[in-house]
Amino acid sequence: MNLIIHRGAQEIGGNCIELQSSNSRILLDYGMPLPKKGEKKQKDNARFVLDKIDGLYGDAPTNLKGILISHTHQDHYGMLFEKPVNPQVPVYMTPIMEDIIRITGKMGLQKKDLEATIKPFQKGVPFQVGNFKITAYLMDHSAAEAYAFIIEAEGKKILYSGDFREHGHKKNAFKYFMDTDFGKIDLALI
Repeated sequence: MNLIIHRGAQEIGGNCIELQSSNSRILLDYGMPLPKKGEKKQKDNARFVLDKIDGLYGDAPTNLKGILISHTHQDHYGMLFEKPVNPQVPVYMTPIMEDIIRITGKMGLQKKDLEATIKPFQKGVPFQVGNFKITAYLMDHSAAEAYAFIIEAEGKKILYSGDFREHGHKKNAFKYFMDTDFGKIDLALI
């Protein structure tokens, strides 16, 4: 399994991480970078589009099998509004996340429709995306819904935390997550 951090390691926000397993690839979040100190939010954020991710745009068949959205803050999903993604690349989120993201897209500077093929996931129910087995776990965060993912492929297990806290109104979700025995975790992306 290979990992590429496209964005989010040297800055806060704008997360976009790619995992590759054999002939399958997925993205963990596709966020809009946060404005730098003193920089105003711009209406056109095309400069943040990641054209170098093969198969993300256009409509050709691709081995990019999906985009997982961890929660409803724009630094984790906001790039979905900047350039429509390939309709053959499903975007995985819960129905509540989809509602919030669509409503948010109509507000503020963007006033855009979400042009994406949405596939729902459910908390605690494993689902398959290409070669990856994924299980979503509810997390405590200030977003309406926030999830961590356990991602399995090639006999390896990755934990992607998304954003979390342990003191909010869903603190029991965080406690449940911390008390869960996932077995050996090969890599934690926090």
